[in-house]
Amino acid sequence: MCKHIAEEFWAMDHKGEILEKAVRESGIRIADLAKKLRISRGTLYNRFEEYNLDWSFMSEVGKIINKDFSYLFTDIPKSVSNLNNDVQDNAQEFKTLSDCTKELLATQRKYIALLERHNQLLESR
Repeated sequence: MCKHIAEEFWAMDHKGEILEKAVRESGIRIADLAKKLRISRGTLYNRFEEYNLDWSFMSEVGKIINKDFSYLFTDIPKSVSNLNNDVQDNAQEFKTLSDCTKELLATQRKYIALLERHNQLLESR
């Protein structure tokens, strides 16, 4: 996002307006967005009228229109705003169920090893 657009967003306090502007700039049709959100168009327009939208709704819309709103809203804790990015960065795509199962079992083995080491440290106290 360009710096001047970000500054314009910062000047706005109305989260619904910020969200509506981003949605309109994304080019997605309101009807399509509402359908993906599983809400009516009217409900979506009502959400745009809300001054303080909740983070979960903004995040869900952001995923659909490929926008990250976390840096625009200072009242969102960094740990929450970065969580989604961390999950996406660490996500892997598996081609087969077998690959997924192998990775799950490997992760389980690592977890058990860490848990056993943790218990050893607790016992040595």
